[in-house]
Amino acid sequence: MNKFKSIVLGIAFFSTVLGLSAQEKSFEDQVKSISAEITEITEREKEALKVEVAQINSQKEAGTLTESQAEDLKIRAAERSADLIGEQVAIEEAKLQTLVQAKANGEFQYFELPEEELNIGKLKISTSWDWESDEEEEEEEYYYDNKYKKTHGMRSSSQFVFAFGTNNTLVDHRLSSLDNSTYNIGSLFFELGGSRTSRIAENWSVGYFKYGFSVLWNNLRPKNNNYFELDGNQTNLVPYPKQLKTSARLRNIEIVFPLHLEFDFSKPTYREDYKLFRKNKGFRLGMGGYGGFRFQTKQFIKYYENDLKYKEKTKGGYNVSNFIYGLSAYAGFKSTSLYVKYDLNPLFANTEERNISLGLRFDFE
Repeated sequence: MNKFKSIVLGIAFFSTVLGLSAQEKSFEDQVKSISAEITEITEREKEALKVEVAQINSQKEAGTLTESQAEDLKIRAAERSADLIGEQVAIEEAKLQTLVQAKANGEFQYFELPEEELNIGKLKISTSWDWESDEEEEEEEYYYDNKYKKTHGMRSSSQFVFAFGTNNTLVDHRLSSLDNSTYNIGSLFFELGGSRTSRIAENWSVGYFKYGFSVLWNNLRPKNNNYFELDGNQTNLVPYPKQLKTSARLRNIEIVFPLHLEFDFSKPTYREDYKLFRKNKGFRLGMGGYGGFRFQTKQFIKYYENDLKYKEKTKGGYNVSNFIYGLSAYAGFKSTSLYVKYDLNPLFANTEERNISLGLRFDFE
């Protein structure tokens, strides 16, 4: 029996020492955790402020904000950020003061610490502490239920647009006419331009109007050694009298002004008490059209004769439509999209042939 009492007393003493040791270690962990949280709060809010200031600068450069308006918004953003840091840091400092006071009063066991389990033979000793009262938990829950009432993010932004792909034509709006197309797959198009995207509603991050301007290089390369020949008001495809080095190429340079309704499903970033709208970070879908005018038309022909290489350039109207208008759409992820556009105007006068393009589109913020 005395031996049993000695074992029990030894276990009790050993448990007390380990408990105090664990308590001391947990106290230090709590202090480190609170300090780390204060640092994280400061860095997080500084980063959020940098993002907001960058957005304000972009709006100023785009001309939607004056210099004084931009400076006023920056000051307000800095004040708001400082207030958020102050409020959150004050909470952590109060936790630290309470923790130190409890330690000094020997009441540290009532604070939340990681549960520790000690194994001594078949005996298991488990200790845990909880330092949040029910009232504090209710306040925490209420705080999270009322988060994200504010939203931030640029309502308008600018993009650089680049697109390329293959060109062809439809006859009488029939897709089946592609089966007997007179143009080869090397008929490429290129598009360079700029666009402006504006959120339709202040607190709706999905819908945008996208508008801007683009320069288009539309190329058509006929099959079977053919080239474009002008015959009065008619433009015909006829065989070239010499063997061409590469296919003849008709290039139309156009300036157009696109307008799209864009749906951007990028997820917002959540801060402590607001959410930040983002763009070009998820799936995007755009539908709309364009209008503009033809700037220039040229035909390029290359051939060999007597071991000499000849290159001909012919500049003219070729009865190509002077005014361009059509429909376009794109769908993709982040900055990259599958892109299709279709001219509703006839390519040449007195024909029902219309240009269609399919390719990739890149919208870089």
